[in-house]
Amino acid sequence: MSLNHTVYALFLFTFSLLTTSLYAQKPIIKSIQQEKYAPNDDGDLAINLRIEQTFNRYGNVTRQEYFYLRQDGKLQSDRKKIHSYDSYGRHLNTLEYNGDNILEAEKKIIWDSKGNKTKVEDVQYTNGQQTRTNVSYKLEYDDNGNKSTEQYFDGDGNTTRNKTWFYNKENEVIRAESWIDLKNKPKKEIKVNYSRNSNGDLVKSVSVEKVNGSVYRKDVRIFNNNFVIQWKKYLNGKLDSEFINEYRDSVIIRTTRKNKRKVTALPDTEDTDAGPNAPKKKKNKGDIWVTNSEYDAYGNIVITSQSVNGKVVHVFQYEYDEYGNCTRTIEVDKLKDLKNEEQLEYEKYGNIKKKTILKNGKIISREEFVFEYFER
Repeated sequence: MSLNHTVYALFLFTFSLLTTSLYAQKPIIKSIQQEKYAPNDDGDLAINLRIEQTFNRYGNVTRQEYFYLRQDGKLQSDRKKIHSYDSYGRHLNTLEYNGDNILEAEKKIIWDSKGNKTKVEDVQYTNGQQTRTNVSYKLEYDDNGNKSTEQYFDGDGNTTRNKTWFYNKENEVIRAESWIDLKNKPKKEIKVNYSRNSNGDLVKSVSVEKVNGSVYRKDVRIFNNNFVIQWKKYLNGKLDSEFINEYRDSVIIRTTRKNKRKVTALPDTEDTDAGPNAPKKKKNKGDIWVTNSEYDAYGNIVITSQSVNGKVVHVFQYEYDEYGNCTRTIEVDKLKDLKNEEQLEYEKYGNIKKKTILKNGKIISREEFVFEYFER
C-alpha cells in the first residue's frame, strides 16, 4: 500500500470514529419548536404557523401546542394536546384543549394484561363537561398473541373498517380479509392470500379487491428472500401493469414497469411536420417504464431516472454532507416542465433545522426547527 493510500485509510478510520462518537453521544430531545413560513400578499416569506412539542426522556411526545397567525399579524394559541403514558411507555390518553384552554376531547387507549392495545375510546366535552363517549377502535388477539380482528367505528358506533387475520401452525399469516364501508362511498372488500416456503419466507401473495361486490383489482406479487421481485396489477380483469425489481445487496437498482393499459404521450412521439396526408403512426399497445438508481461509494443514492419507452421523463438528484445527511433533492419532471427542489440544513446533532421548498426556482415554503435537549 502506498503512503497516500495509508494516510487516506487512516483519515477514513479516524473520521468514522469521530462521526460515530458524535452520534453515539446524541442527547435526548426535550422540545422542538417548529415554525412554518409561506409567501404573503407581497411575495415575502412570513410565518403562519408555530408548533411546540415537548418530550419525555423515553422519546414520547407529552405536549403539543399549535399557534396560528391572527389578522393583526400576531401568533395565538389555537389548540393544545397533552399526552400521558404508563411506566412501560404505553400511550394511555390524550387531552385536547381549545385556544381558551377549555377541554374539548379526550382519547383513552386500553391495554390488556399481555401488553396488547385492545381499545380506543373517544370522549367529547362541551364547556368542559363530558357529553359523549364512543369506541373508535378495537383490536382482538388470539390465544397465541396474534392479531385476530381489528375494527374501526364512526361516531355513531357503526363499524367502518374491519380486518381479520388467519395463521398457520407456525403462527405465520396465510390470509387476511378486510372491508371498508364509509358513508357516501362504495364498500370495498380485500382478501389477501400468502404462500410461504418451508422456511416461512414469503414467495407469493395474491390480493383481490372488490367494490360493491364486483372484482375491481387484483395484485399478484412474487417474492425472493422476502423482497418483491415481480408485481402484476389487474384492473377489471385485465392486466394493467407489471413491475420487475432488480436488487444489488438488498437495494433496488432498477425497476421496470410495463404499462399495458395507457399510452403516455411524449413531446416527440408525433411527427408534427409530416403533413396532414402522411400515414398515421400506430400507437404502442402499452408503455414500458424503467427506473434506474445510482449510488455513491457510501451507498447513498445520488440519481434516479425514470424513462418511458426509452425516453427519460423524470429525474431525481440528491446531494449529501460529510455526515451522509441529504442536503438537497432536485426533481425534474420533463413531461410537465417542472423543477421541484428541497433544501435541508442540519444542526450539530444531525436533526433538520431548516427545510426550504422551491418550485421552478421560487421559494414556496420554509420550515425552521429549534431543538432543546435533556442534560446528560
